[in-house]
Amino acid sequence: RSMDDPFSNVHIHEVLYRNEHSVMDEDGDRSDFVELYNGGDEVVHLDGWYLSDDPDDLMKWPIPHVSMEPGNYLLVFLSGKDRDEGELHASFSLRAGETVVLYDSVSRRYDALLIPETEGNVSIGRDTSGAIVYYSHPTPLEENGNPLSTGK
Repeated sequence: RSMDDPFSNVHIHEVLYRNEHSVMDEDGDRSDFVELYNGGDEVVHLDGWYLSDDPDDLMKWPIPHVSMEPGNYLLVFLSGKDRDEGELHASFSLRAGETVVLYDSVSRRYDALLIPETEGNVSIGRDTSGAIVYYSHPTPLEENGNPLSTGK
């Protein structure tokens, strides 16, 4: 990634695949979610970007016409509901052992997180240094809190 490429600043910040007590969607469901974060100092337009959990289908769910301001988060429910207006809902949900991947319009991998088996409501994300950590209190649309432990 080039430091002068604003697209290199968007990354997967937190993923919760067993949502038991965290945020509910507009239907009242506690769906899996992925949170993206723009750590750069420029607006990034996500037109032509994709989320996937399938290495054979990198363009599984197109992110709609969304722009991310510097320092902002974007929450996408991984519910299988496939909605691109209002709350964002990808067309897939997660299982332990899958990898959530963020791709750009030419299928260049920007970021990916392997989803390990966890207790319910324990998310995986990145701390301020970028290390993979686990969180007992998911923080959708906020800075990640105190980690349980560092990932392997």
